[in-house]
Amino acid sequence: MIVIGTTYYGFFLSFKQKSRIRRLKAFRQTIELLSGQIRYAYTSIPEAFLHIADKSGYSYIHDFYGYVGNMLMNKECVDFTDAWNQGIHKYVQDVFLTESDCEILKNVGTMPVYLDGDMQIKVLEETSRELEHLITEGESKLKEKCKIYQCTGFIAGIF
Repeated sequence: MIVIGTTYYGFFLSFKQKSRIRRLKAFRQTIELLSGQIRYAYTSIPEAFLHIADKSGYSYIHDFYGYVGNMLMNKECVDFTDAWNQGIHKYVQDVFLTESDCEILKNVGTMPVYLDGDMQIKVLEETSRELEHLITEGESKLKEKCKIYQCTGFIAGIF
């Protein structure tokens, strides 16, 4: 029973690392989509968020962008930063992302929403680059960590 439990825990840690990378990729993709909405479609931020929420195949992306978009459309928050940070706290922190991952995503909340589109795009591009760096770093360590987690879980159960 102990062998099964520790082995399962090792596989769970491996799953958690893989999920983190998938979620970072999903958020990077939505940030690039948001950048395109601003640059080419000249869409307002609330409308772009609702569009991303509708098109997303992931429930956490759908819920997050839908929540922030609705808060902005209905003017239920003080400002964009407040709505963005509330959304991250409510929908993003519990999807296998680290605190530092969430801090990078919070950078989008500093974007000047109702002003210059070029500045918005620059903030989004910088966040996208930071996410890409995290993804590349995570993928390079992924195989190594997954094997270690799985083997350690099994070995811990034996002893």
